[in-house]
Amino acid sequence: MLKIRLGVYRLEDDMATGDVELGWELHRRRASALHDILDNDPVITVENWGDTDDTDRTHEYVALEVALYATAAVTGKAALDHLVLPALKMLAENLMEKMVEYSADQLIGFVQKIVGPLWQKTNSEELKETRIELEDRVTVLISGKDTQVTVVIDGRTIDIADRPEE
Repeated sequence: MLKIRLGVYRLEDDMATGDVELGWELHRRRASALHDILDNDPVITVENWGDTDDTDRTHEYVALEVALYATAAVTGKAALDHLVLPALKMLAENLMEKMVEYSADQLIGFVQKIVGPLWQKTNSEELKETRIELEDRVTVLISGKDTQVTVVIDGRTIDIADRPEE
């Protein structure tokens, strides 16, 4: 099982104008994007949704705790072939090299089920920025339209340039 911490910023288009309704719309859009990715997947359990679904006030940032219980649908080295983008393959390969205490299937599953979908949601402007943490060793930062992805593994930074498929 992989324990994952997610920190997710919503878009902040309402900040300059103070448009309260737009703030609520962006808060709900982020919640919807997160539920699209994390709900109804038998291998993902959200242990804590944080303020994702708060109906009393909007939040620019929410923190979630997620557990990934099973592995990729396709296992072993063949699972790498299912990571269409070279950047996602590179991320999975780097994780497998540095995090040997986890199986390749677990790490590829993490890239398939968590990183890839969050990258797509950020690129489609449903999310502003996401910080994904695995233990205290790996941080994946996904930010902005034309998404910039930065990965830090054991203190080493890797920038990823590919764009997710829409």
